[in-house]
Amino acid sequence: TIERVGGGGGAVTKIWNNPDTVYSKGWEFRIGWGIAQYDTTLAFTHIDIEDQYGNPVSVLRRKAASMGDRLVWDNRWQIRPNVAAGWTWTWVSNLEDAVSGEAGARAGYTVLDLQAAWRPAQYPDLRCAVMLRNVLDHRYSEHTSIAGDNGTLLEPGRELRFMVMYRF
Repeated sequence: TIERVGGGGGAVTKIWNNPDTVYSKGWEFRIGWGIAQYDTTLAFTHIDIEDQYGNPVSVLRRKAASMGDRLVWDNRWQIRPNVAAGWTWTWVSNLEDAVSGEAGARAGYTVLDLQAAWRPAQYPDLRCAVMLRNVLDHRYSEHTSIAGDNGTLLEPGRELRFMVMYRF
């Protein structure tokens, strides 16, 4: 891993190769299916992060972070040629095997997101979208968040996002 000396608002005085090693091992399984205007994808990801001694790592600032097992089910329906809608369901397992003194164990969570997109026929380069993240307003912390005073930083909760894009 590469580290720096200094920074944090001041000047970086040195960059060097840290002798510690971090190993990331994992796999992902993904399957997709579609019929007519409907597409769905199901993906499962498993990744382990370990230090050079084989100890599990939860979060190492700017180096690595365990994510926990993750199952994502993504769905998209093309309602009309210029209108699409969909939803994404994400389940993340508990993160229990963490090195003491780090962020520690973290609770799993489930999040549901809804999205819709529209392309006006008269303006083919214009795209509008809306997304409602965390529909059920579940309180959770991403396993990759850096610990705050209370152990983790909470995600913002339910979010409504708008996007307008024009390509030229």
